[in-house]
Amino acid sequence: MLLALALPPVFTHIDHQPTFDVGTLTVQLADIFVIVAGVYALVAYRGDLPRLLRARTVWLATGALFVWILAACFYPLLWQDSYDTGEHVVSALKWFEYALLAIAPALVLRTRRDVHLFFGVLTLWAALAALVAVAQFVGADWLEAWGAGSRQPSFVGTHDLAALGGAAMLAGLIALVGAGEPFRSRAVTWVCLVVGAIGFILGGATAGVVGLVLACGALLVITRGRHVLLIGGACVLCAVGVLAIRSKDFADFTRFVGLRERSQPRGVETYSQRTVLAYIAGRVWLDHPVVGVGWHGTDEFENLAPYVDDARRRFPDQHPQSFPAPEHPYGVQTLYAEALADLGAIGFLLLAAWFGSVVWIAWRGPPPFSLIGLTWVLLVIGLWSAEGFTSGIPLDGVTWLGVGFAVAAAARAGTVDG
Repeated sequence: MLLALALPPVFTHIDHQPTFDVGTLTVQLADIFVIVAGVYALVAYRGDLPRLLRARTVWLATGALFVWILAACFYPLLWQDSYDTGEHVVSALKWFEYALLAIAPALVLRTRRDVHLFFGVLTLWAALAALVAVAQFVGADWLEAWGAGSRQPSFVGTHDLAALGGAAMLAGLIALVGAGEPFRSRAVTWVCLVVGAIGFILGGATAGVVGLVLACGALLVITRGRHVLLIGGACVLCAVGVLAIRSKDFADFTRFVGLRERSQPRGVETYSQRTVLAYIAGRVWLDHPVVGVGWHGTDEFENLAPYVDDARRRFPDQHPQSFPAPEHPYGVQTLYAEALADLGAIGFLLLAAWFGSVVWIAWRGPPPFSLIGLTWVLLVIGLWSAEGFTSGIPLDGVTWLGVGFAVAAAARAGTVDG
């Protein structure tokens, strides 16, 4: 019950849940639920902790990445006096706090009733998020809506709504292809699939389309193409919906890359700005190839400043506010580019090994947990290409729960990984 009750705050934007400050640390309701659920699982089922070792490859990769991130909170002091180690250590610890969600499923989802409760709550929350997003899409001015006819945040956030919706839709697909029964009934399964697809489309995350294609492709391979119409149809429908809702952004980007006649942009254009920031991140990495500039170092303008003028010359047609400045450093906004720039080649390889280890054990485990873990992780691999290392967001929740279901599958398999 504790794990199921953690889902609503985990999948709610920080602006729409209670928060309080402890010194320089902002604690949100989701933090409390994650810690309570995770610590309870560790204490109440401490006798079953050896089962987690069946996914030892994941834990070794997670530990190595965590150690390197912590080291990256200190080694920038060797060359940069202004680096705020205290703030960045807190950020690192908060990012890995959600690792408790990777531990809990293997320990607490012990009966069919437990699993039905978890996915029942997921369905209800995804349905509520989709309902609010639909209302925003048709013109309701709720919860910082983006305006009628455009992508919407619901109460989750645009990118995070795509993560929640995509996770719900994939869980429904897995149940419908006969890979397990995570839902109480077939009706609930269809509801989860439909509301998940609506949320994914209205979240409008093109990076999510990449992840969804990977996830559905893996599902087709594992099911040997037996449900190609259902899986392929759901994937195509969602992809077309997202491309339609982001058509203006795509049109702007085609002008940026020279496929259409260029015009002076009236404001910051999403895809173009991400290209500019990725270019700057690449320059940062080339000058700091091994260890980078430190955890969240690219959030500090001091580390971006040497490359901004060059970026302006390289992209002269971009709106002035597209470029980092002291009042808005922006950061990199792409996990993989940020990993290279902040953590260097070492950190990037450790991040790749972490994702790879989860995909590996999920691929080998028994359904349905293995398929849920595999598809959720593949989904977020795409979504993280449009989001930097950010702590405590719903995308974190999908990521670590995906890891958790992969671990749970390994624990159920009864065979030691590695």
